[in-house]
Amino acid sequence: MSDEHRRSSTTDFDIEGLPASVQTLYQVMLGINPDFSIQQWLEQKADEDLMLIERDLERERIHLAQKIHRIDQLSSRSKKEVAELPLGQKNLFDCFDLSETMTHLRERHEVRDDDDFAHPASVFLNLMQDEGADDPLLAITAQKILVLAEARKDKIEPWITTKELFKILGKQEISEKECEEAIDYLIMSHQLFEIEEDCFVAED
Repeated sequence: MSDEHRRSSTTDFDIEGLPASVQTLYQVMLGINPDFSIQQWLEQKADEDLMLIERDLERERIHLAQKIHRIDQLSSRSKKEVAELPLGQKNLFDCFDLSETMTHLRERHEVRDDDDFAHPASVFLNLMQDEGADDPLLAITAQKILVLAEARKDKIEPWITTKELFKILGKQEISEKECEEAIDYLIMSHQLFEIEEDCFVAED
């Protein structure tokens, strides 16, 4: 590379100090446009990337805002269902023969101070076996699926199908994808078992 090209005419960049791929690009661009400025090119690329990042962040912000809204709706609905239980009526934990693990998780939640929770949906997080789980929507969906599966234990056909879950949870604005993610979580944590294709039973 000639001395006059070792530095861009419009920048203090030391071209030879840049990675080989950038040097190659610089030489190619000089062949196309003798007035090519690597500084202007970098500034243009930075501006373009910043615009893309800004759009991605805005898209993610909207997605999270929608998710928080849905979590609030699900949490409020769940709290309302519990509040409307007639006096003396058993709650879901008493109605179903929950596994030892779930009973332990319930006890762990009951000894917690309610003031520790910043959001009502946190009650569902304490029902998840994975201490690192921090997705309230996953926790809510997983718990709803487990409750539905537990309710089938004493039936003639003691299983629940994916189609049934999609239909029931779909009415609560839970998507099929979110339902599948919760099923996968429950299977991996050994709280739900697939006895046949798309047929699930709760842990005994």
